[in-house]
Amino acid sequence: EVYGSGHVPTVIVKHSSRSTRKSVETSRPSGRASPLVVGTDCSGMEIPIMALRNLGVEYQHAFSSDNDTHSKEFIRRNFKPMKFYDDVRTRNASQLLNMDLYISGFPCQSLSVGGLQKGFNDKRGTVVYDIMNVIQTKQPKMFVLENVKGLTTIEGGKRVKQILEFLKGIQNAGG
Repeated sequence: EVYGSGHVPTVIVKHSSRSTRKSVETSRPSGRASPLVVGTDCSGMEIPIMALRNLGVEYQHAFSSDNDTHSKEFIRRNFKPMKFYDDVRTRNASQLLNMDLYISGFPCQSLSVGGLQKGFNDKRGTVVYDIMNVIQTKQPKMFVLENVKGLTTIEGGKRVKQILEFLKGIQNAGG
């Protein structure tokens, strides 16, 4: 388990002898490497998808979501996910495609030291519960949750501890 800053997650890639592209080893019944199926929430500028492109990792962009008008337009023009959701709070997580990698940011407006720091008392802050629901419902093989500094300090760290306990609960339940 790796929590907090200063740790860099590692993606192991296998070089394909047929091309210069890289593919991430995912366990499939056929035993062959398949594109990494990726879903993102609170997608912003889709930096994770840009990183996968720059690394040459083959991926299938299952979905994105963001409620910011400019982010939506940017994502639609540059990344073309299979499905785009305007609001993570209004969709049914069980209907999302199964994914190998799930990446989500947290709403910085309610958690950031540069924002109002209302935390989970701001409806934008409660998006964290929708993100946790995706992880619990879809059980991706890997997930990355982008931290904002305020998340670790809001309410004396109570909220980040709740999130970590929730994630440990999923793991302990066999997820």
